Amino acid sequence: MSAGMLEFLIFDLEIFTSVTHKYLWSVVI
Repeated sequence: MSAGMLEFLIFDLEIFTSVTHKYLWSVVI
């Protein structure tokens, strides 16, 4: 796996977690 691909996956994961957290908080609150 290339470094560029790894960075893209990590970046995508950060977006996914941030969106998931916002969604969860909007449901909780």
